Amino acid sequence: MTTTQTMGLMERLKVETRPQHDKAEQGGFGTRVMQGGLTRQMYAAHLVAWRRLLAHLEDALRGSEDPIVAGVWHEGLSKEAVLECDIDALDAAGTALNAQTESGIAHFCTFIDGLAESNPPALLGPLYVLEGSTLGGTIMKPRIAAQLGLEDG
Repeated sequence: MTTTQTMGLMERLKVETRPQHDKAEQGGFGTRVMQGGLTRQMYAAHLVAWRRLLAHLEDALRGSEDPIVAGVWHEGLSKEAVLECDIDALDAAGTALNAQTESGIAHFCTFIDGLAESNPPALLGPLYVLEGSTLGGTIMKPRIAAQLGLEDG
């Protein structure tokens, strides 16, 4: 019988974050991208929200002195600058987020702060989930470009 204690780090992250992956795939944004109906305003808000989430997580990872975190995190994993470029290209820097999104961002940031303080290696879980969403984005990219009339480059 395999337990989380006998699994390797990547396998453990995969198993323990499966519910978060499943939930993310059921969200309204992904459905709109895959089935149609995405607007430029929705996409801009999505990018602005993700930029704030990632900036907070990346700051926590960057600032961690935990050896496990330090052994995984490197600046090549950072997505903040890429999101900034996309936000600038859409002229979306001033995009307002709705109250539900703002609340979700605040909740996520509080969650990340708690992990950074009490269990720094657990920061790798959200990083793993968000890296997975980046890979999923390669599937969504041409659909987003087509729906919004953007260059797929």
